[in-house]
Amino acid sequence: MRYKDDEIKRQWETGLVHPKLRDEIVMLDSLAQICGMEGGLMLTSIYRPDDAFSYHKKWQAVDIRNRDISEPLMRLITTILIKVKRWNPQLQFEIEPSPMHPDSAPHAHLEIDDGTIVKP
Repeated sequence: MRYKDDEIKRQWETGLVHPKLRDEIVMLDSLAQICGMEGGLMLTSIYRPDDAFSYHKKWQAVDIRNRDISEPLMRLITTILIKVKRWNPQLQFEIEPSPMHPDSAPHAHLEIDDGTIVKP
């Protein structure tokens, strides 16, 4: 796993990221490395205290840089999350910038809450 900067690394290491989300990120990072992505996934945003309506404020969202993820690997990650794990693609997994954050670079945004059922 890689981190955009030391602050993102520190946030990840606090253990405050929602446990279900953390497990999914670790699984996806392992998959990325098995598929040959050197260093694994790059986490770019976790905790944003000023983002009033965001899951980032509740430690329930993680952004992953996708510009360095190959198209086949991104398709595989998407397939696993949506078809195998049954994540809701409209609410919990975005690949492009959202209308709420039009200035952000393309990224994968994963969010989860206590009601999310993650299939093992």
